[in-house]
Amino acid sequence: MSQSMTSGDAASTRARILEALAQIVAEGGLSDFSVQVVADRCGVSHRTVYRHFPTRESMLNGLVEQVSSAMAARGGPDRIQDLDDLAGAVAVNFPLFADLEPVTGAAVRFSVGTAIENRDRRPRSDAVAAAVEREGLPPGDAHQVAALLRHLASSRTWLLLRDAGLGAQETTSVATWAIGELVAAIRDGRGPSSTTRSTDPTRSTTP
Repeated sequence: MSQSMTSGDAASTRARILEALAQIVAEGGLSDFSVQVVADRCGVSHRTVYRHFPTRESMLNGLVEQVSSAMAARGGPDRIQDLDDLAGAVAVNFPLFADLEPVTGAAVRFSVGTAIENRDRRPRSDAVAAAVEREGLPPGDAHQVAALLRHLASSRTWLLLRDAGLGAQETTSVATWAIGELVAAIRDGRGPSSTTRSTDPTRSTTP
C-alpha cells in the first residue's frame, strides 16, 4: 500500500511539474524559465524537479509524452503509412493540438528555443520520407518535398499559424489544403526541379 501511494504521489508530482512548466513557457517564453521558477510554481523543491527531470531534454520529452498520451487516448493518428494519410492526420491532430494548447505550445516553444529535438520527431520524419519515396520522385525532389510535408503536418506549423492569428479551424483547413495541393503535384510528376526548370527566366523557349 505504501509503495502504491509513493508511486501515485510521484506521478502526481511529475504531472504538476509539467503543468507548471507549460504555464511558465506559455506566459513568458523561455526567458522566464528556470528550474527554480518551476519548483516555486508547483510548490516543490528544486531537488524534486531535478529528481523527475534531470535535464532540459527530459523536460521536453515529458511535455511531448503528455501530448502524445492525450492524443492517443482520443484517437489521434501517430504514424502515417502513405501520403493519403497525411492530410487526414492533420485534420485530426491539429484540433487536438488546439484542445491541448498550453502543453502543445509549450512543447514546441521549448523544442525550438532550446534546439533540442524530441525523440518522436525522427520516426515521424522518416515515415513521411518513406511515403514520398514510394511516389517515384527523383531523390533530390523527394528529399525536399518530404521535408516540406513533414513541416506542414507538424505541431510547429500549427503553432506558427496560431501565432499568425489564424483560428483553430482555419489552421486545420489551410494546412490540409496545402498538403493536398502538394500531394496532387507529386502525383502529377511535378516536383521542385521541374518547377524550377519551367520558371527559369534564363532558359530559352525558342529552338
